[in-house]
Amino acid sequence: MRRMSVLLLLLGACAPHATAQTPAPAGTAPGVTTPAPTASADSTGRGTTTDSTRRATAAARATFGKLGQNDISLRLRSEELEIRFVPLNERVLQLLAPDAQQSLRGLIASKHDAIDALARQNGLSDPGLVLVTFYAQR
Repeated sequence: MRRMSVLLLLLGACAPHATAQTPAPAGTAPGVTTPAPTASADSTGRGTTTDSTRRATAAARATFGKLGQNDISLRLRSEELEIRFVPLNERVLQLLAPDAQQSLRGLIASKHDAIDALARQNGLSDPGLVLVTFYAQR
């Protein structure tokens, strides 16, 4: 199987959207935030975090640092070609095993100047990145 990788700068899909966020758990990269938990009122009127939110948060924390690139990639396949998309967002990278994190962060660092130049050229302060890999099936 032949392989060719391309690092893409996503321009149109990078628009920020408004969501409530809270600081990330201790030990995560600076500036990383996580969605705020939802709350409901108990019989006393005080807010409580829902059980489903607690379970979802616990499940997400259990996966930190354990996944491989194949676990977070989107694959499109035909008889002749497979295309894999791996998001390079810091929140997603935290889910990867240490060797996969190091590899992808090294790739981003090696292309830092080109990424910054394209971001400036297109008026973006925080570009979204994705690694796209093409595999020939024949």
